Amino acid sequence: MSLITDYAGKNDPATIACIASTANRIRQLSDKLDEIEHEIPRLKETLNQYSHQRDKLISPRPAPLPSLPPRTNGQHQSARKKIRIEVDWSRLANTKSKGKEVICEHMASNSMAKWVVRLYQEMGEQILTTLRGLRINRGPFVSRDPQKDFMNKAAGTLFQHQPILNTGYYVLTHSGTGEKIGEIQKACQALSLPIGMVTVEAVEKNDLFKDFKI
Repeated sequence: MSLITDYAGKNDPATIACIASTANRIRQLSDKLDEIEHEIPRLKETLNQYSHQRDKLISPRPAPLPSLPPRTNGQHQSARKKIRIEVDWSRLANTKSKGKEVICEHMASNSMAKWVVRLYQEMGEQILTTLRGLRINRGPFVSRDPQKDFMNKAAGTLFQHQPILNTGYYVLTHSGTGEKIGEIQKACQALSLPIGMVTVEAVEKNDLFKDFKI
């Protein structure tokens, strides 16, 4: 539904101006959020470089900040992607849910973690023990000892991870959007899920306006 079109028919220019101003502010805040999501990991990595240099007694000369990726229309290209996961629970016999479920959080890492949580809720703790044995790029997919399994030894910090409710398990989320798609596909194979039960893809971060037409 288009709010501006609706109010245009009511000859209410003051309300139309307010709607347009509010929508523009939403876009501005969305752009800032994307920039923050991109900047924080970059700045953390820079601090890790300084710490690593100090520990090895390397010259204290500051290392330059990593260059930012090209921007398109004032936005970071790498910050515009998230992942969309669709699960067809009807493909499994012993699950509480039977329909299709879409998981598409603003952050790809949150989508990945929520997907693992939903698998645990529907299929039980055995899926966590299976995923614990699945090795991906930076360690096991799931761990009960993140201090050991998710340690970045070069930087002396932990790779990004999230808890799986109160199970005592954690899922490794320190990867790019494309890597997460591959890791989810590997997890599906490890769990022997039916082909087509889980589909995952990268989508643009424009969902704020998907159902809200100005």
